[in-house]
Amino acid sequence: MKRIFHTVHDLSILFMTDYGVMENELAHRLIKARSGHGWSQADLSEVSGVAAAQISRYESGRAKPRPEVVAKLAKSLAVGFEWLAYGTGDIDDGSEVPRYPASQKPVYTLDLGDDEELRSTLEELAQHYGLTLQMAVKTALLEAVKGLKKEGLKDPSENPRKPKS
Repeated sequence: MKRIFHTVHDLSILFMTDYGVMENELAHRLIKARSGHGWSQADLSEVSGVAAAQISRYESGRAKPRPEVVAKLAKSLAVGFEWLAYGTGDIDDGSEVPRYPASQKPVYTLDLGDDEELRSTLEELAQHYGLTLQMAVKTALLEAVKGLKKEGLKDPSENPRKPKS
């Protein structure tokens, strides 16, 4: 899992946990689950309804959440209650994250692994213009949308062309 840190506080708490300074395992699991979504404490607060200041206290080990609060946090993070509360069971409870915080833009992914022609074309574009692959994808999509707008299409559902078989 890729770790994303939104604040120095996130990084310092994780450092303290990783190096044994903090013994509160629930705090470690809470930070791991939250940062795994790329969320700040404020983002988790918005989704869970638990105050950001209280989340900070849980993550720093200064307070321990009641079971009903652990349940709210687990549900919001789409992790198992037993994993978050006790470190047992599966981290993944099989549910989807209920919603993203309004303050966070959704993350979209594009798997280029199956389409060799598209992937190689985008890699060539990136190399030619000195872009990263992500920048090349964004540039290509933007240019395609601009081209569609020039054709006068206001709504993608109005596109008269059918996909090639």
